[in-house]
Amino acid sequence: MEFPFLLVSQKGIAGVYRWFFVAFAKHINALALFDRQPNTTRYEIALKIHDTYRDTLKPVAFGSFSGDCVVLPEVSKRGLFYFLLLPFTRPVWLMCGLLAAGSFLLNWLQAQRFPNALLLTLLFGDQAQRYTLAERRLLTVGSVLLFTLTEAYWGKLHALFMVSLNEPHLRTVEQFLRTSVPLEVVHRDAASYYHELHRHRQLIVPETDAQHMDSVQNGRCALLMPCSNAQLLLHLLLNVNPDVYRVPYYPLEQPVRQHLDGFSVFRYSPIADQLVQFVGTAQQAGLAHYWRAIYVHQLEGIARRRIIAQETLGWGELASLQYLLFAGYAIALVAFVMELLSDRFRRVAPNA
Repeated sequence: MEFPFLLVSQKGIAGVYRWFFVAFAKHINALALFDRQPNTTRYEIALKIHDTYRDTLKPVAFGSFSGDCVVLPEVSKRGLFYFLLLPFTRPVWLMCGLLAAGSFLLNWLQAQRFPNALLLTLLFGDQAQRYTLAERRLLTVGSVLLFTLTEAYWGKLHALFMVSLNEPHLRTVEQFLRTSVPLEVVHRDAASYYHELHRHRQLIVPETDAQHMDSVQNGRCALLMPCSNAQLLLHLLLNVNPDVYRVPYYPLEQPVRQHLDGFSVFRYSPIADQLVQFVGTAQQAGLAHYWRAIYVHQLEGIARRRIIAQETLGWGELASLQYLLFAGYAIALVAFVMELLSDRFRRVAPNA
């Protein structure tokens, strides 16, 4: 029987483990007490059954988390210029460049038939001069094409902006090992294990709690933690306080290390037979799936509340939009100055 979820927080112990052992303790007329064990390799938590008719505490089982997971900081590797190029593929950008170059060539080589700047007219509107029939036809086709490309570009850019610049995330351990992100391990026992497993991987063991918190708040390294607590920590702490934790985190989908996801009972424990029978009873009654569904529902509710809170754009998101506006205004200003200069040179040339 597997119980992969055990939540340890300031409020106490929660999760499937707790629900199971509390139910089992009631079954044998006892009280379940979880005791955190210091200096453990796999974040073990000792379970003790407190007999209501006695004053002694008897350790009867140990429950351990089901593996270690890596929580990574989101580091964007794409600059603003690259992000602006993402909505269109390379062939589409090549077609746009050819159309712009073709409009300049028509104005240069066919000045009699196309005396007005075609591209500037499409971008900034009509000029005072009279347009020829060929210009009007070409400008009509160009207006439709410009409208289609503009709507497609801004629609895709908006979708990419909402997804964020940091996608896609790393998914496997192999992808993480190809990066230069250091891995921080809090427990020294786990650090010795990973030193033997990945000798080329830079491991950081913080000497003080202040050093550890500084690394976490600034997203300087990946974190190694129990898989059962990774999602809970992300939804309740790391990604909820942007003022304290400046860099958002996400979990690596593939666990780094896996071990038996359950609990062990001492061979000569007086409740071993009762515990085995209760495990079978809980399985037949569907309690394991029921407790698991409750836990997953709680985590999904936390995630939904976090997503709803992020629907309103903050200054960090709006700043990126301001960059787009500034870039557009700068390009428009340069094009306007070029148009004025070209018109002035055209008037001065006949007089010369």
